Amino acid sequence: MFSTSIFFEKKDFNEKCRINYWVIIMKAKAKNNFSDEVLGIMFLTFSIISLISLYSDTTGIVGKEIVILLKSLFGIGAYALSLLIFIYALFLLFKSKDFLDYKKIIYLLIIFLCFISIAQIYLYHDIGLFKNYVIDSVKYGNKNSGGGAIAAVIVFVLIKFLGIVGSWLLLIATLIICGIILTDISFIEAIKSAYKYIY
Repeated sequence: MFSTSIFFEKKDFNEKCRINYWVIIMKAKAKNNFSDEVLGIMFLTFSIISLISLYSDTTGIVGKEIVILLKSLFGIGAYALSLLIFIYALFLLFKSKDFLDYKKIIYLLIIFLCFISIAQIYLYHDIGLFKNYVIDSVKYGNKNSGGGAIAAVIVFVLIKFLGIVGSWLLLIATLIICGIILTDISFIEAIKSAYKYIY
């Protein structure tokens, strides 16, 4: 009788442990979902304000300051960045796990940086002094030209170490590598397919 009661007590204890475990798991998931939604709404709001501000003057002082900040940092990439943040916010809100793989986000960010760096090096490859080059790039960025301060720093370092030709090669190679990783499409096979399609 005594052993039977101990058995049932152990069983009840194990059952309670399982229930508590699942309650903790569910609470953690709910908390994560809540955090994702809050973050998604914040990103969505920022991206909409920035996109509207980039094309009109209807968002007031805050909108103007956002535009100045984005163009100063990313130049012509400000438009693409605002759109990428908008898309990311939607995926965050609608829980698209395939898109929210942080490795993919990092590769997309690298591709974005490569594109604005290519725009920068194409237009402004005469780097001169670092401080002057960055300041001038901020001015050009606000005039929708070049890749802003971020690209200026990248390009300055690349040209100093690799020269203009080496910088071009590295940026293009990085774009190709990141594109292959993101799409799982072979670069050689893509060229062969394009060649067959053209000829």
